[in-house]
Amino acid sequence: MQSFTFNLWLGVWLVLVAFLGVPALWKEYLFILTGLWLIVMALIKRRGYTPAGNGKEDTASASETSSVSENSEHTG
Repeated sequence: MQSFTFNLWLGVWLVLVAFLGVPALWKEYLFILTGLWLIVMALIKRRGYTPAGNGKEDTASASETSSVSENSEHTG
């Protein structure tokens, strides 16, 4: 879902830059920066980079905690 949202907003950005009267020089720089941003994001995603504190470890421990509490409620 996150990839879909990113691609959607990237498409909206490119359409806005292309058709809303942005001066040619600015348009060129914005397209280059957008392309570089897309390359960087693809490399980060391919390498599996996860920033510190993104909550992935916390999610696993939270789900374990909730399953333990659910089991204790059912057992008595």
